[in-house]
Amino acid sequence: MGKAELLFGEETFLIDEHLQKATAGFSSQDILRFNENATVDQLLQAVSMTSLFSPSNAIVIKNPKWLTNSADDKELKQLTQLFALIPQQPHHVVIVVFGSVDQRKKAAQLLKKHCDVTQYSPFKDWEQDKILTWIQNRVKIYKKMMTQDAVLALENIGGLDLRQMASELEKLDIYTGARTTITKEDVEAMCAPANTSIFDFTEALKSKQLSSALSSLTRLMAHGEDPIKLLGLITATYRLYLQLLSLSAERLSPTEIATKIGKNPYFIQKLLPEVKKRYSLPQVKKAFDTLATCDFDIKSGKMKPELALEMAVVLILA
Repeated sequence: MGKAELLFGEETFLIDEHLQKATAGFSSQDILRFNENATVDQLLQAVSMTSLFSPSNAIVIKNPKWLTNSADDKELKQLTQLFALIPQQPHHVVIVVFGSVDQRKKAAQLLKKHCDVTQYSPFKDWEQDKILTWIQNRVKIYKKMMTQDAVLALENIGGLDLRQMASELEKLDIYTGARTTITKEDVEAMCAPANTSIFDFTEALKSKQLSSALSSLTRLMAHGEDPIKLLGLITATYRLYLQLLSLSAERLSPTEIATKIGKNPYFIQKLLPEVKKRYSLPQVKKAFDTLATCDFDIKSGKMKPELALEMAVVLILA
């Protein structure tokens, strides 16, 4: 009995992994791949085929135009025929869309009715707990574990990029060899230079080390990091500091603060004392004013982005 799946969403790494698992039981010659220009009629022909040598196939089509655009009446009729035929055949049909699917369209409604539908959305900025859990589960593939510091360090480096973090975990597995525990030192040793300096940069901001922050910032921009993106990183960092100091002033415990802002309790418990030691609430508010000025100077063309960013870091940390 055949099967049909629809995979879609912005998180392309998880889609690719799902697709790999879906086609894992088929040899390369038994996987039929179609591009976005393939017609529904071509899919119908592929599903209709059977062979003495390969009785079942995996049939994969990515970003089909009849789904990403609007299917016409002929295509909708063919889709109805396709989904009536799939259960009678031994094939596995996988339709992939890297991005959103307008579920108001008739073709999408047909797929929703007849396919197993899986949506993969990227983690949001405030879903740190989910990212940390993903890392901890991912490392189990290698029959290893990570210390809390190592998990946080990797999350700080990879951000929301699961593909990058999966790649880093693969390297860490090779680097640590027979060891079953990955440490923060391992993460720092194995990260690519540009990404490592992101971690170094945020650490320098936290500890108010001006020279280290400027050095890391220079390395980041030398490796092609966008100053606007870095400005967003700095702003997000100080927004977190503002939340921590404001809620701490209300005498909330680290655990209560973590719950309120949706962060990992261990992360907050470790970060809060360091932030309180280096910053006061007025200082963080002043940092926001500096960052707002930096943003204006860049967007108005008053200063070059690289220079504006360096000046903002100097004013905040000096």
